[in-house]
Amino acid sequence: MISLIICSREGYISDTLMRNINDTVKLPYELVVIDNSKNEYSIFDAYNTGAERSKSDILCFMHEDILFKTYGWGLIVKEALMNPQVGVIGVAGSKVKTKTISPWWIADNYQSNDIFFNNVIHTEDELVKLQSLNVKGDNLIEVAVIDGVWMCCKKHIWENAKFDSVTYNNFHFYDLDLCMQVYMQGFRNYVFTNIFIEHNSTGNINYEWINAAQAFHKKWQNNLPIVVNTFTNAIVKKLEHSALSNYLWILIKCHHGSLYSKVLIWGKLLVIGYPISSLSLQFYSIIKSFMKKY
Repeated sequence: MISLIICSREGYISDTLMRNINDTVKLPYELVVIDNSKNEYSIFDAYNTGAERSKSDILCFMHEDILFKTYGWGLIVKEALMNPQVGVIGVAGSKVKTKTISPWWIADNYQSNDIFFNNVIHTEDELVKLQSLNVKGDNLIEVAVIDGVWMCCKKHIWENAKFDSVTYNNFHFYDLDLCMQVYMQGFRNYVFTNIFIEHNSTGNINYEWINAAQAFHKKWQNNLPIVVNTFTNAIVKKLEHSALSNYLWILIKCHHGSLYSKVLIWGKLLVIGYPISSLSLQFYSIIKSFMKKY
């Protein structure tokens, strides 16, 4: 059996998702739906509560706005989790988690054939926003961190790496933090390329995301970056620069104060560990274009 754990804003899952699971899982399952219609839980608390209630040795933490496109995905998950080295498995992830604050995909404008893997079609209002990326090759690809839209693990993995509701209190970085806990315990995280999912959302980076991102990087600053595979120092450095550039724009977009306040944001970035000597002309040009615009 497999336990499907959902934190639901409505308190129940849709008939569409129920039919989809019944048609595709091909494995006995239980639904553990945590009613968060009154916003009583963070996703950390909700998932821990769901895992405690679950009766199966296989846990799948999943969003309520997804649909499975692969027939028999439950059997694929069961087989993969027989490997005792497997920690958490998902359908999107990255071989690198930078030391610089970033989402799992590092930066919106950075694409790579061997770093990022995404077996998800994101839709919003029936419009396709993001197609799958780098899904050819092996059925399982080792990564550093995965996206939390759907992720599976054995129950004993979760028992030794429960979602950290002390450090975080919202709905962001539960996935990356779980991956880091598992990785530091010696397990390895993977992305399926033979399970395909549709997700009716493109996510939201906002103030809550920034707060969670800062908490994550403060917690794991001595363990980052995590690099799976052999990448040159030049590639890792490029990723760090892309992450910093992307984070700068996130701060600018999420901040609605004066130009003076926006410039202070840049100053804070320098203070937390990015001396001017290490910044490329790329970031200097960003500041120049920003100053011209405002």
